[in-house]
Amino acid sequence: MLRRISLIGLLLISCSTVSNPENTGGGYQGTGGIEQTGGSESGGEETGGQASGGLAGFSGASGALSSAGMLSSAGVTNAAGNIPSLAGSSQAGSSGNITNPDEGGRTFDVGTGGTLDVGSGGTLDVASGGTLDLGTGGTLDLGTGGTIDLGTGGTIDLGTGGTLDVPCIPTCVPDVLGSGEEAVNLLVFGNAEASGCDTEGRMWVGGNATLSGYGVGAQLAECDADTPVLVVGGDLAVSGGIKGRIWVGGEFISGTPQCGGIWSDLPPPVDFEYLVGTLAAYSERLAEYSTNGTTTVGVPTVFTGTDPDMNIFSISGADMLSSNGFSIDVPVTSTVIINVIGENAGFVNGSTTLPDGVTCGSGEVSLDDFCNQLIWNFPDALSVSVSGTAVQGSILAPYAALVSDGSGQVNGTVIVQSFEIGSCIEMHPHYFNGCLCTETGEYACCP
Repeated sequence: MLRRISLIGLLLISCSTVSNPENTGGGYQGTGGIEQTGGSESGGEETGGQASGGLAGFSGASGALSSAGMLSSAGVTNAAGNIPSLAGSSQAGSSGNITNPDEGGRTFDVGTGGTLDVGSGGTLDVASGGTLDLGTGGTLDLGTGGTIDLGTGGTIDLGTGGTLDVPCIPTCVPDVLGSGEEAVNLLVFGNAEASGCDTEGRMWVGGNATLSGYGVGAQLAECDADTPVLVVGGDLAVSGGIKGRIWVGGEFISGTPQCGGIWSDLPPPVDFEYLVGTLAAYSERLAEYSTNGTTTVGVPTVFTGTDPDMNIFSISGADMLSSNGFSIDVPVTSTVIINVIGENAGFVNGSTTLPDGVTCGSGEVSLDDFCNQLIWNFPDALSVSVSGTAVQGSILAPYAALVSDGSGQVNGTVIVQSFEIGSCIEMHPHYFNGCLCTETGEYACCP
């Protein structure tokens, strides 16, 4: 299947702030009309005046910056060089766009410590050959849906300490967590504590990990001496079979890998800060998709959809906890997103029936069954429980603790804030690789 990227073929910068602290000439260069999208701050309706530290000339239909198209700290009475929000009808016309004619390019100089806020839905077009110079300590805030159009040969010069303030751009899960046997089965942003059972694929923990009688990597084809099977950013105490190399960022308390030894003095193989921001944004994106299937709460709860490509459902955490099992009735070809709303949710008792008699379970790494196309998304949850049941599909709960009151299993990728397992919960490597669509019909990712 061809990979399709949504975001309209744009230049993507993921995860909050990108900076260039040591390089006055560095930055990002784009050709061919590459755009930057994203943003989280609203623009507002500031007009300001020079005497009050703002910059006059943003109101009206033209939305011009100045006759020369140049902004610099020298041209603004505010010593910090702040430029008010460019979006909004009172600043840049009804579209909120700040555009330069494509004739030689223009330079936008934010100045020392200045801030350029494109605002909600605004566009900053530097035109062909134009330059956006953030100066020393300057900040560019794209706002919600803000866009930078660099034009042909346009550049962004971050200056010394300059930053681009943009939110995380969701990336395809297989892209950030790997695919095949290189993929991670369980990702924990914070601490992990478990006894008994195992994660049959790879396991990454951002904080401390205390794993008693717990195995990792059992379903990998061979013991991996080269790529870490268990990555722990903090301290590690483990007793159990680890089928490959271990990387530890903190104190290595105990544990014996089956091959490859222990790395502790090499750079971390996982950027947890990037993963936290990117996957949280990914969860938020999925939660915004409109439902096109029917949820009938009961015992069991039934999810019914007819779309051959994508079926999206929504259920409250309370209804989920009371369901005592699930039935998913959709075309077996489709990706399924089930958004679960609420701070507390989980899979408690009962079983899950999949379409066409499909079953998912323990075994070798699986890349091509229905469980690879099914994801349960918990954008609000602080706690997700698994008790007395087999979860079919992946769990994306970036703010939640995964807890258990009884034994069970998860057949999918698991992404959680913390892992607090007192009973035996097995993680089986059915990695999520479904196609995700935006509201406009463009794909967010397709493996």
